[in-house]
Amino acid sequence: GMRHQGIFRVTGSHVDMNKFEEAFENGEDPFACMTDGNQMNSVSGILKGYFRKLNEPLFSEEYFDQFMNITNIGENIEFVVKARDIVRQWSEPHIVVTKYLFSFLSDLSQFSDETQMDAYNIAICFGPNLCPIPEGKDLVQHTNLVNDLIKNFLIFCDDIFCDEIEGPLYIRTDCLDAAHDDQVQEAETKETNEDQPRIQPEEAVALYDYKSGTANELSFNKGDSLLLFSKASDHWWKGSKDGVKGLIPASYVQIRAGLEEKKENEHAKNPKKDEDCEPIVTKMMSFKSNRSLWEERENKTLERPQKRPPPNPVTAPDLLQDLLDKQLAKTPPSRSRSGSTLSAGRMSPGQDVPDNIVASTEELLEKLKQITEATPNKLRDDKR
Repeated sequence: GMRHQGIFRVTGSHVDMNKFEEAFENGEDPFACMTDGNQMNSVSGILKGYFRKLNEPLFSEEYFDQFMNITNIGENIEFVVKARDIVRQWSEPHIVVTKYLFSFLSDLSQFSDETQMDAYNIAICFGPNLCPIPEGKDLVQHTNLVNDLIKNFLIFCDDIFCDEIEGPLYIRTDCLDAAHDDQVQEAETKETNEDQPRIQPEEAVALYDYKSGTANELSFNKGDSLLLFSKASDHWWKGSKDGVKGLIPASYVQIRAGLEEKKENEHAKNPKKDEDCEPIVTKMMSFKSNRSLWEERENKTLERPQKRPPPNPVTAPDLLQDLLDKQLAKTPPSRSRSGSTLSAGRMSPGQDVPDNIVASTEELLEKLKQITEATPNKLRDDKR
C-alpha cells in the first residue's frame, strides 16, 4: 500500500467504502473482506473522510490565524519553533493523533517515485480535511497557505512533535523492513542449525498481482507458478519463481494441492446435469429414428390380412338338381338325336338334352308348385 500509485489522490469505490465503514462501526475487522490491492483507494478514501467528518478539525478555527501567520515565514527553523509552541497548547489526545497521522504521511512521501505523491501532493489531498478555511476568509489566498502548512508539518514532523507523550507511536517502513529482515535471517539460521531432513518444495499458484517492496521479495502476476520451500514467518514464505529465490507473501498464493482439493469438493457438490447423462433408448418411434424403421412400420401397416376359407365349407342343397337326378334314374336309356346312348346320371356340359327330359321337367315344376301351395302356412319361410 505504501507504494500504491496515486494513493489518496484516486477516488475509491463508494460501495467498498460503505462496506468498510459499516464493519468498522460494528467492531469488526474492516479489512478482512479485502480481496485485492485495487481496494487500496477505498481504504485511503475512508481515512480522508474520517478527518473530514470530525466535529472539530485537527487544525481548528481557534488556531487558524496563528498557523497562517507562521506559514509565511517559510521552511526554516523559525517555523518549527513557533509551530511547536502552538501544538503544545493542544490536549494530549489531540497531539497523539496528529503526531501519528503526520508520521505516517511523512513516511509515505518517501516513496514518491512510485506513488507520484510527494509532500506537496499529499498536502493538497489532506489540506481541506485537516484545516478547513473558516467562512469570511479569502479562499484563493488561504488555500495555498493551508497547503504549505500541511507540507511543512510533513517535512518537519519529527522536529515539531519531539516531546514524549504517552500513546501509540507510528513505526516507519524502514524500521519494519529491518525488523523483517532480522526475523527472516533468524529463521534461516535456526533452520540451518537444526538437523532436519530436506522438505520437498510445494507448488503454488499466485492469486493476485504483487510488486516487491524490497530486494528480498519476489514480484509476480496472478496465475504464475511458484515454489514454496518453507515458512519464513506467519505471513511470508521462502520460495522461488523461475529460479529466482526470495520472499513470497502467504496471503497472495494458494498451494496447488489445496486448490485441486477445493475443485474436487465443488465438483462433488454439483453433480452432472441432465444433458451430460446418456440418453435412454426406447422402442417408441421418433423423428430421430432410422428411416428404415419407418419404412418397415409403414409396410406392415399397409398389409391387410386376407380371410381364410373355413375348413369344411357348407353348400346349400340344390332341390331342382336332386329331382332331375331322380327322374333320370327312373327313365330308361334312349337314343338322342345324334344317335348316342344316354345313361342315368348328371349331364355333362355341352351334352344334348332329350325331349322326354324337357317334358318331364315341366311336369316336375307343376308338382313342385302344388306341393308348395299345399304346405301349411304355419311353417317358417326357410322350411317352406
